[in-house]
Amino acid sequence: GVDKLKFGGEGGVSLISWLAASLRVDRVMPNGGDTAQAFSILSPRLLFRSRWNAHDQVVLQYSHYFYGDAVVVRSGAPAAPDPTIRPDRDVISLSASMWW
Repeated sequence: GVDKLKFGGEGGVSLISWLAASLRVDRVMPNGGDTAQAFSILSPRLLFRSRWNAHDQVVLQYSHYFYGDAVVVRSGAPAAPDPTIRPDRDVISLSASMWW
């Protein structure tokens, strides 16, 4: 009986044959319209490729989380809300992928 909503968008540009940049924005509302439990994510990233139409890429991404006042981390097994844990606000990731 709880409405959940996630939406976002991403835009990008290929700067040169081996480098592209993008920016993604997401909004997550895990408990309906309760904005205190909602959060947003801003994620700029750089994509390194071997050429324009490559089937491989290495992605360096930074994400910053903007939390509402009542966001609670779930911890343990089985997972249960733990209000003593402060969620991370900044994340850096490095990933690689190939497809054909």
